[in-house]
Amino acid sequence: MWNVFKMWYVSKLWLWYVSKLWHAYKMRSVSKLCCAGAFCIRGLGRLTNADYTTFVKVLVDAINSHSVPSTKLLRRYDFEFWAWPVDFRWDDSGESKGERVGRPKVQVPFDRSQEPKGVKSLVYSVLSYCAIHTFGRRMVYPGATSLMQMLVGGMLNQGRAALIEEKKGERAKVLTEDLNEIDTMFVDKRSPGSRKGNTLVVVFEGNAGFYEMGCSGTPIKYGYSVLGWNHPGFAGSSGAPYPDAEQKAIDAVMQYAISRLGFQPDSIVLFAWSIGGYSASWAAMNYPDVKHVILDATFDDIVPLARICT
Repeated sequence: MWNVFKMWYVSKLWLWYVSKLWHAYKMRSVSKLCCAGAFCIRGLGRLTNADYTTFVKVLVDAINSHSVPSTKLLRRYDFEFWAWPVDFRWDDSGESKGERVGRPKVQVPFDRSQEPKGVKSLVYSVLSYCAIHTFGRRMVYPGATSLMQMLVGGMLNQGRAALIEEKKGERAKVLTEDLNEIDTMFVDKRSPGSRKGNTLVVVFEGNAGFYEMGCSGTPIKYGYSVLGWNHPGFAGSSGAPYPDAEQKAIDAVMQYAISRLGFQPDSIVLFAWSIGGYSASWAAMNYPDVKHVILDATFDDIVPLARICT
């Protein structure tokens, strides 16, 4: 009798479980059909929208031709930056333009004299790697987190629109040596006889700053040409803001300023805020002919700051 009861109970439990699975399967199927229907309706709406079809033609032409007229037309639109065609590669420079191809880059020295030795060193290395690649990077660079970008997304769109519409800014995608795509904005104030306008200020934002709403407003206000860029992983820029990625990003940006925009190093000013001082210092070491280097509220070592906070 007990065995019969157990079999009956197990069969009821099994039927309940199967019915739940079937119900979940039907719900997923309905959800997929709804999503597919929504995508079809959106696609149909876009195909019948004259403005959208014009945008697609402009985008395809810009990708295929890379011509100046098509790029100018594309800059009238604001869309997902991953779809933006590459305007400049890190290796597009020419020797006649002042780039330093063939000369070794100056690397940042790293003091290992105080590192622990032996097994303790291995343990520390594993723990530090896990910390840096999980919560550490997000604490140091909160601007690269999805939460921060979601909170400021609307302000970034407004700031970018203001730079383009009011300041005649030119947006461009710069491809780095490690294949990260850097979002840049150039405001051209050059004119004959304009000392300030013929000087380019390259702006380095802090750990939660973006060119759309950061330090670029001050040099623009005083009549300087300005090149803003977002750290890897910030807003439209891809990648993550690790030291090597930061170095390759600013290297490509500087090559873009010299080779494409036409500014010589002795007419370029590096203006950095907070943790942007790291990238600016690296750029100053590798481009020693720059006109000025301005570091505001920066630091040379993050460890003492962490100890103060704790």
